Amino acid sequence: MRLGQPDSRSSHWTIALSEQRFYFLLFAFALIHLWLSSWLAPSEDELYYWCWSRNLQWSYFDHAPLVAFLIAASTWILGDSLLAIRFFACIGGVAILWLLSTLTESKRMLGLLFFC
Repeated sequence: MRLGQPDSRSSHWTIALSEQRFYFLLFAFALIHLWLSSWLAPSEDELYYWCWSRNLQWSYFDHAPLVAFLIAASTWILGDSLLAIRFFACIGGVAILWLLSTLTESKRMLGLLFFC
């Protein structure tokens, strides 16, 4: 086969299947991430940020206030639970993987990011 010629053995269906598989894995990853975030014990940092969200300020000693504002918003909507504390972290991780998938042509290598 010469350089520049398309491979006759592959078709657009194989690319579509790999994209469908990637988006299925992304959805499954989001569900597992949300389930684990409501089940695992909180870390010290998460509780520290949760304490910030209880008394919102425009600035904190060692961080910007966005984490506290996001946790305050999610606990206002979902209540005081582990899922509420970690909700925007889970959504942010899935959003980054989705954004990377829109920037790359082949989704095959992005599947490895689920295991990192």
